[in-house]
Amino acid sequence: MERKGSVREFWCGFICFVFAVVYLVASLFIRKKAITTLGAAFVPRIYGISLLLLSVMQMIAGKKAGIEEESGTKLERKDTFNVLYVFLLLFGYIVLMNVLGFIVTSTLYFFFQAVLLTPVTTKRRYFLYASISIVLSVSSFYVFHTMFLILLPTGMFF
Repeated sequence: MERKGSVREFWCGFICFVFAVVYLVASLFIRKKAITTLGAAFVPRIYGISLLLLSVMQMIAGKKAGIEEESGTKLERKDTFNVLYVFLLLFGYIVLMNVLGFIVTSTLYFFFQAVLLTPVTTKRRYFLYASISIVLSVSSFYVFHTMFLILLPTGMFF
């Protein structure tokens, strides 16, 4: 017997899959210019392929889900607060970007986002979150600065 959560996960993955296909098809119509080596369609295609793969994984997880929900109202309340916290984190990210700079702000944002979105039933791995946040922020800054020639905000530290 399928559970309510697994059905939701499957349909969420399916909707994301459809969106990813539409997004990828739309990225085919982006005009190429000779200014950069990668072109304007490179990042949207990376995002589209990533979303496509993640949505397939979500649908598979929805089909294989076997975790029973403890109490629906308690989980729904927690999900509501998580959505609020995500928006608060995003707002703080935008506000602090010019003060602290891209690298520091992005590292903090990714770290707290990972902590926030870790399921209650899973052990939080702070060192892993911090490592991934630092590598992701520094590599993103490097790619935008050297390959795309886009200047990102530098703050007090970086």
